[in-house]
Amino acid sequence: MASRRVKQFAYGLLYLLIVAGIAVIVRSAFLTVPPTCSDGRQNQGEEDVDCGGPCMSCKVNDLSIIIKEKRYFDLSRIGKTTFYLQFENPTTEFWVKKFDYTLNVYNKLGVKVGSFSGISSLAPGGKRPVAIVAANIDARDISRTDLGIMDPEWAPLVEYHVDGISITDMKTQSISGNRIYVSGVATNNVAATAKKLDITAIFRDREAQIVNASMTTIDEIPPFSKKNFEIFLTPDQISQIDMTKTELFVEVTR
Repeated sequence: MASRRVKQFAYGLLYLLIVAGIAVIVRSAFLTVPPTCSDGRQNQGEEDVDCGGPCMSCKVNDLSIIIKEKRYFDLSRIGKTTFYLQFENPTTEFWVKKFDYTLNVYNKLGVKVGSFSGISSLAPGGKRPVAIVAANIDARDISRTDLGIMDPEWAPLVEYHVDGISITDMKTQSISGNRIYVSGVATNNVAATAKKLDITAIFRDREAQIVNASMTTIDEIPPFSKKNFEIFLTPDQISQIDMTKTELFVEVTR
């Protein structure tokens, strides 16, 4: 009788071991998560945690977007302000697929009177100007501005693709002595629709210093198509602007 119970116990134990072994095999084959470049572990031949080897170069961890310009232009004649920002990518080895930015504006009492957010990108070694035109804030009330950059998505140079937009027939001229008018033609040179184009105009004085900015948006340009655009500026001091030094920058959303 005792011998029979020992055999039953042994068979039961063997059965449990077989079931446990099968469970381990199934878990290893189907449930184990393979290593990735975002699992928080140094594996799969990575040089450091989630970088190097098959992942993005570890150099990205030492990169940051540079805020090259942060200024505003007084439109107090109409009680408004234009804000101008310029971001720069310090490396030619990587590009920024996307980054978020927020500009907060405070008055002389330290109260936040405005907040402006956006999403942009940066080419390898490139710069990106942003104009927030005629914001409903009186420049005379501004005490300070804070600009923050969040969640930059860096990518290797091999993944970079040009925006495929060219600008031709650009003209800058004065209208009635108190308004500047910039016109041109934007051409989509690739087989993908440009869902939106933000075209920013930078205006400089005779010493090439930035003295104002403006922008316009084109909603959509089909593949291999063209659209005319116009940008207007009504500065308080139009005489400061050298119209031969106007620069245009295009940001494309596809």
